[in-house]
Amino acid sequence: MRVLGLISGTSHDGVDAALVEFDRLAADGGLSGRLLAADSVPYPDQLRTQLTSVLPPQATSLAEVCRLDTAIGQFFAQVAAQVLDRFGPADLVVSHGQTVYHWVEGNQALGTLQLGQPAWLAERLGCPVLSDLRARDIAAGGHGAPLASLIDALVLGGRKGRAAGLNLGGIANITVLTPAGVQAYDTGPANALIDAVVVAAGLHPSGYDEDGAIARRGRIDHQLLADLEADPYYLLPPPKSTGKEHFHADYLRAHLDRLDHAVAPADQVATMTALTVSTVAAALRQAAVELVMVSGGGAHNQTLMAGLAQALPGVEIVVSDSLGLPADAKEAILMALIGWCTWHGQPGVVTGGTGAPAPRLLGSLTPGRDGLRLPQPTGPARSLSLSDARSDQFQLRDGQVDDLAQVVEIFLRCWRHSYRQILPQPVRQAMTDQRALDLWRTVWTPPQDGPSQAESSQLIDQRSPEPVADRRRLVLERAGRVAGFTLCRLDGDSGMIGSLYVDPALQGQGCGRRLLAAAETWLKSQGATQLTLWAFAANAPGLAFYAAQGWRPDGAERVEPEFGPLEIRLRREPT
Repeated sequence: MRVLGLISGTSHDGVDAALVEFDRLAADGGLSGRLLAADSVPYPDQLRTQLTSVLPPQATSLAEVCRLDTAIGQFFAQVAAQVLDRFGPADLVVSHGQTVYHWVEGNQALGTLQLGQPAWLAERLGCPVLSDLRARDIAAGGHGAPLASLIDALVLGGRKGRAAGLNLGGIANITVLTPAGVQAYDTGPANALIDAVVVAAGLHPSGYDEDGAIARRGRIDHQLLADLEADPYYLLPPPKSTGKEHFHADYLRAHLDRLDHAVAPADQVATMTALTVSTVAAALRQAAVELVMVSGGGAHNQTLMAGLAQALPGVEIVVSDSLGLPADAKEAILMALIGWCTWHGQPGVVTGGTGAPAPRLLGSLTPGRDGLRLPQPTGPARSLSLSDARSDQFQLRDGQVDDLAQVVEIFLRCWRHSYRQILPQPVRQAMTDQRALDLWRTVWTPPQDGPSQAESSQLIDQRSPEPVADRRRLVLERAGRVAGFTLCRLDGDSGMIGSLYVDPALQGQGCGRRLLAAAETWLKSQGATQLTLWAFAANAPGLAFYAAQGWRPDGAERVEPEFGPLEIRLRREPT
């Protein structure tokens, strides 16, 4: 069964998607599956602004809620269509939607609201859609959170010692596995208050503290930290849940206003990071865990991860990737897993996971074009084994002129999504579909491929001959689709490699390394004695990737006025 999971979390920054193919349940309750695709697509700037402007404590109207419900549903449908167009159909789509309010009074959850009308997905995709995943658990006396306790229990179950799953999204939640059962709850803010400072002070265009760099240069304000740690929420016994209804920018501003001194923005970020470390570590110490499996965006914050390691000596802390569960895709995979459970008549929570007296089937089904035909219920899944199939069956080949349409598609997805943190908004918006096509017609088409640029509108229907001796186009292909590409050329004894473009849904699977190695090998075989490429100076992950392959900046800089960002030249001596 192929299930597409979709979710936008408490960071409100975009939609995560994961396509999982599940096998039949084994006799021993083992459930296995393959991750076929995973993607993260940021909200368009206008939609994200519209969304964040109505979140508590701001006032809104039913008209605005209705407009958002439609706009978010349509965007979820767009993301789903993009994934399924590239990787094949799904039997079921599971859409968590976007949480805009989680109603909690004291230690009791009374309601929850996720926007993103599922009918838009069912109508566009034609397959059934499972949505409204939390309400049934709340009606049964639970908190509707953390739903991650299901996947944590299946992945960590059976391990010796006491293990815990930790998700560091906008809100932090833990799942503790003990001999007596499972206990899961929200510990408090993870990135919510950190992001609030970054956005309010304009500290980073991404809206978050990338790699914890801002926190590292700031200083912890211990008076502010102590004031925040005194919040009554931390003293509530589990089960409990919270959200940005409680931990938001105005909440922090009220605490800052009570101080007798100002706190610089970088110091605020350092203090909010310390608050996350303090509250998460306190919960894990109380649970006496020996292993912590970390996922979510906070797993990439080195300052936060280092703080947890220091606060939890003797505890093994691992990112969930090392246990076969990709950290960035975990919540979307969880959505797919809940969909499998509901489809097969099984609860989508575990006892103790949300505080409900008994687990329930989750969600409401919106039929697709062909109605609903559910199978007979199975037994419960008792373990989960997930393999990452995203890097399977890649083939490297020379690029052809009729790759142009897919080359432009991947370029635009990188430009608008992967480079969101690098490129200013006006620059991203200026790269229209037509402009990208015109650009790559010129770049991708070698001179001897024949037609002039004026005639090149027909190029997609033609095949190119062998590339010229001093220029090569390299394409990495999967299932007949272009997954990534680069261009390289020889100028005398100097080899030049263009930027690597890889489908964002496949990044992290070695595609870039394979393309880079192929380009280097060809240039060296042609007699290149020095190798050069250009990279965005602001692209820290990209520079780290190149550094790991032995590339070093040589000090040269250039600015393309048309595109805006500064670029640096990287060099590597052939071995």
